[in-house]
Amino acid sequence: VDASGSISFGLESSAVPGVDAVTDGLWHHVGVTRSAANSVQIWIDGETNGSPVTVSTSIDQTRNWHIGGRSEDHDRNFDGLIDEVRLYSRALTAGDVAELCAEREDLTDWVYYKEITVDHTKVQGSTDLTNFPLLVSLDSDADLAAKVRYEGRDIAFGLPDTQTFLDYELELFNPATGNMTAWVRVPVLRASEPTRVRMYFDGPPRPASTAGVWSNVYEAVWHMNDDPAAAQPDIQDSAGGRHHGSATASMGSDDLVTGKIGQALRFEDGSNDYVRAVDYRGPTGDLTASVWFKVNDASVQQRLIGNHKAEDGEGSGQHWWLEVTEDNIYGGIDDGAAGGDDVVFAQGGAPQDATWHLAHLVFDGDKTLTGYLDGDAVFTSSETATIDYLSPGLDIFIGKKANEDFPQRFVVGLLDEIRLSSRALSLDWIKTEHNNQSDPSSFYS
Repeated sequence: VDASGSISFGLESSAVPGVDAVTDGLWHHVGVTRSAANSVQIWIDGETNGSPVTVSTSIDQTRNWHIGGRSEDHDRNFDGLIDEVRLYSRALTAGDVAELCAEREDLTDWVYYKEITVDHTKVQGSTDLTNFPLLVSLDSDADLAAKVRYEGRDIAFGLPDTQTFLDYELELFNPATGNMTAWVRVPVLRASEPTRVRMYFDGPPRPASTAGVWSNVYEAVWHMNDDPAAAQPDIQDSAGGRHHGSATASMGSDDLVTGKIGQALRFEDGSNDYVRAVDYRGPTGDLTASVWFKVNDASVQQRLIGNHKAEDGEGSGQHWWLEVTEDNIYGGIDDGAAGGDDVVFAQGGAPQDATWHLAHLVFDGDKTLTGYLDGDAVFTSSETATIDYLSPGLDIFIGKKANEDFPQRFVVGLLDEIRLSSRALSLDWIKTEHNNQSDPSSFYS
């Protein structure tokens, strides 16, 4: 710890400085890695601190190691507490460092908490839901604004036992107001009694475990909260990061707008705006696709999301889609046979009414296709098709059809919170998801 309170790492005459101070009276997990290419990186609380520096000086393995001081004939003795010191003969990965950081504390290290109690009457059905991603949304919170530090990195979620951390993703946090959008993986969401989790704050900064929220259920999750004018791929996938998408050049920073949940993307010109995630590779068989949408042009058929092989025309190859048309949602699957033996059903419900709606398309192992609007089933039918997930070049298109030789059905409106799952999610899951996301404040207290 140098005179400024930050971490520094030295090799003979070479020094690598950190950035953030750690002399705040709290426990911190600090470390340094040196790669085979001699790149040195300082880590604080599971995250990189400062930029990596190339240092060519070799390490003299014959010298003694000293903990808490420089050596017997030098000063710089450490004044504080040190715990759990480890040395490795390899450069740890970012995941390794995050795991080590997560081992260091229990939830008693946090000063404050708020208990979140889920109303079990809003959990559909009589069966508990496992690994459910709970939306925790706050327009403002004076306590969070006054006490949360590190831009929200000292927020944690756990069970009331103070020992069990829960995976969470902090999608949005405004330290000035306490406005927050977070997703928390609840191991068991009870259908017959209240489920309680805690939001802890004002403690040691701790890296979020974003992928852990989604990886048990979802193949891809696009929150649609990224700047579409950023470097591509600019539309980030939270479910492990394997399926980032790219917005077209026609979309700008002003198309990132207030959405149903946090922020959303605006698709407005009707001729160029869309997002494409290339070479999507998920398992074959079951599928659930979902999207929040807000459109108001009842005269135009608009494709919310679908997939297709990039090398095929729209009329060939196996593919699926979810659209909105006039007063219907419209889902389909093509088995790839000549003539296109499609399953297509629609349901009235005036979804093009300039309000937010949640649509699901579910394809299960029995080859049954079901569509849901705002948590209610609105069409269903059976088909013999098999979705070809694994073919190279399979792309996901958000906001338009795949093939430019056919009417492209561009979306004119807003899209938010788009997900793909390799499971045929149940009616209970879908209805509970809608209850949570459509009105979070009534879903829990």
